Amino acid sequence: MNYDTIEKQYNVKLDDVQKDALSSLIEFMESDERCMCLTGEGGTGKTLLLSMLYTLLHKKYKKLTVFYKKQKNQ
Repeated sequence: MNYDTIEKQYNVKLDDVQKDALSSLIEFMESDERCMCLTGEGGTGKTLLLSMLYTLLHKKYKKLTVFYKKQKNQ
């Protein structure tokens, strides 16, 4: 996948881990799988990746539902 266009659109440069995660998310959306979990520490780009995923796929998939679990403060 060429990330240049989406990186320019969001004015960011994805690192290799983020690129791998975005590719995995796209592969998941194009598969028959029903559930995927995206996890990571705060500030690692999870929300950014989901926003990019929506941008990349919204024309192909009319509906994209995202679930998240808000962790309680310890």
